Amino acid sequence: MLSVSRPMLLVVLNDWVTETKDTFVLSKASTSFAKSSRERLSLSTL
Repeated sequence: MLSVSRPMLLVVLNDWVTETKDTFVLSKASTSFAKSSRERLSLSTL
């Protein structure tokens, strides 16, 4: 039972790690994009 559930757990864990990594990269990119657009906005209002 354990030998069967362990690979499945690894697959789920690997899936989750990949998903989390993708989400982290996306949120990081959107954060830097929001920051740069905010800086552009503050520069244009000056």
